[in-house]
Amino acid sequence: MRNSTFFPQLPKTSLGRQLSLSAFVGASPDTVFVSPETFAAVGNNVADDTAAWQNMLNSAPTRPLYVVCQPGKTYRVTNTLVFGSVRTAIEWNGSKMRADFGLNYSRVLFSNNKVTNASCLVFMQSPNITGNCWFIDLRFSVANPPAGMSLFLNDLYYNSMDGNRREGTGLFRLAQVDFVDVRKVEAWNFDLGIDLGSLSPERNCTQIEFTNLSTNQCRAAARIRGTSKARINGMDIMKCNSGFSFEGENALIELKHCHVEGLAMDGYQLTSSSVSAESHGVAFSFIDDAQAKSVVLSQCDTIDLGGSGGTAVASLRVGKTVSAAPYNHNIKLDNDCSFALNMSESANYQPIRNRGKMKWVGPWRFENFSPPPNGLADLDFDIEDTMHNPMPYIPLLGGNTVLSLRNGVGAGLAPTITPTSRGTVAREFAHRVTFNSAPYDLVTTVNLPYGWITIDFQGYRITGNPVIVVRMVGSPFTDLLRVQFSSLNDRPRRQRLLFWNNAPNLNCYVGITNQAADDECLIYRFDCYSGLPKRDIPEPDMQVVSALPAAESRWHGKKFVVRQSGQNDTLHVCLRDAASAFVFRQVDAV
Repeated sequence: MRNSTFFPQLPKTSLGRQLSLSAFVGASPDTVFVSPETFAAVGNNVADDTAAWQNMLNSAPTRPLYVVCQPGKTYRVTNTLVFGSVRTAIEWNGSKMRADFGLNYSRVLFSNNKVTNASCLVFMQSPNITGNCWFIDLRFSVANPPAGMSLFLNDLYYNSMDGNRREGTGLFRLAQVDFVDVRKVEAWNFDLGIDLGSLSPERNCTQIEFTNLSTNQCRAAARIRGTSKARINGMDIMKCNSGFSFEGENALIELKHCHVEGLAMDGYQLTSSSVSAESHGVAFSFIDDAQAKSVVLSQCDTIDLGGSGGTAVASLRVGKTVSAAPYNHNIKLDNDCSFALNMSESANYQPIRNRGKMKWVGPWRFENFSPPPNGLADLDFDIEDTMHNPMPYIPLLGGNTVLSLRNGVGAGLAPTITPTSRGTVAREFAHRVTFNSAPYDLVTTVNLPYGWITIDFQGYRITGNPVIVVRMVGSPFTDLLRVQFSSLNDRPRRQRLLFWNNAPNLNCYVGITNQAADDECLIYRFDCYSGLPKRDIPEPDMQVVSALPAAESRWHGKKFVVRQSGQNDTLHVCLRDAASAFVFRQVDAV
C-alpha cells in the first residue's frame, strides 16, 4: 500500500497493468514505493545523481522496492548502481538515464551485489539508456549459489550515442539466472548485445525468453553458453560482424523469426573479443558446443544488403571448419530458414559451413552453391529433401569396401590392406589399412553427378588420424569433403557424410588419406552413392575381397568379387556340393 504522506507526488504508474506488478514485486503492505527525487536526485542531465540512486536502491534491503521515476527527467550517473533489495521494480515513466563513465566503456550500469551474492529479482518498465556502458549484469561471483536471480524487462531503448560500438559495451550479461522475460528492445551501437550463461562448474541459465529485439550496428548480437530451456523470438540484427555465437553446454533452445542483415559488410569488420574468433563473420555459429541438444532454428534467415569489401564467413557454421574432426551437435533447421548466397561480396563467404550433426527440413535452397573444403560434410547430416533426392540410389563405386579404392596418389609405398572377418557369424569382411608413407591417398576416380552425394562409411581408426576425403581431380586440388574418423580403438561407427555437388560429372578422387606414415584404420564398409543417406545398412549383394575366405556355412549363397592389382575382377559364389561341403565356384570373369 502506497504511503502518500512519506512519498508525496508520485506519478501515476502503468507498470502493474502491463507486466503484473503483483506477480513480480509483490503489491503488498510491505512494498516500499520510492522516487529518485525523494533521495535528492536532480535529473537535469548535469548533476551527478549516482549517490541519490544508490541510496534509493539501498533504502529497503529486506522489502520489495518499487521505484517510480519522474517524467522528462534525465538522470546522470558516474558509477555502477547495485541493487540492494530482494525485489526491485523500476518504472522509468518517460525519464532517461545517461551513463557518464568516461573511457571506462565496459563499466556496468546496473548490477547485483557480487560481494554478498544475495539473490534478487529485477523488474523494469521502459528504461531509456544512453552512454557507453554495459546496461545490466546479473551474475554471482560463486558457482552454484543456493538461489538464483530473475529479470523481467519491457521496452528498453539503448544507444551509446557516439556510434563507435566501443569494446566492452552491451546490454544483458546474465549467468546462473532462473527466469528471464525480456520484451521489446531497441539498441544501437554496442559491442555485445546478450551475454547469456556460463560454463561448468557454474549451473545453467534456464527459463529464458527474449521477444522482439531490434539490434542495430553492433559487433556481435549474442553469446550463449551454459543455457537450457531458452527461446529468442523475433530478433532483428541489422549490420553486425557476428550474430549468434553458441559456445558450449546448451540444450533445448529455439531461435524463431531471427534474421541478420548486412553481416560483416564494409564498415562492420570490427570483431568482438567477447565471442569466439570462430564466430567472427558468422550469423549463426555453433562452436565448441558438443553437448548441444535440441537447438532449433525456425524461420531464421540472413539478408545481403549489397556493397563490396565484406568479410563475412558464413550464415551458418556448425563446428570448427579448420578441423577435420566432426562435432556431435544436434541442430535442426526447418524449411522456412533461408541463407543468403552472397554477402557484400565477401571473398570467403559460404552460406553453410558444417562439421556437426545437423538436420535440414525441406527443399535444399543452395543448388548453385559450391561447398568449401570442409563445408557440408559432417557426422549424420540429416536432410529431408524429397525434391532433390533421386530414387533409386545410384552407386558410384565398384563395390562397397576399401578394395573399391583402386588408385594411389602420393609418393612412397602403397598402404598394406589385410582382410579380416567381422566375427564368426557376420556375413561381411573388414579390411585393416596400414599406411606406409605420407601423404598418400587411397582413392578411386569417380564422375560425381549433380546433387546430393553420400559417403556411407563404417569403421574406426586404430592409430593416427586417417581422413575420409572427396577431392577434385586437377590443379589446384580442392576438397569437397574432408572428415576425420569419428571413432577410435575397436569401436566401429557409421558415418554418413553428405555434401552437395553443383557441377554435373565432376571428376573427383573419393577415398581415404593419411597425415602420418603409420596411420592405421579398420574399414568395414566404404560406399559412395548419389542421393541422401540410407537409413538402414543393407547387406550387400556382393563382397569385394582381395582373396577368398575359407568356405563355410555363413557364406552360403554369398557372392564375392576377388580384386587384385593389375588383374581383372573375378566373381565367385559359395555353394554346397553333393557331399554337403561348402565350396567357392567361379561364376564369370569381369
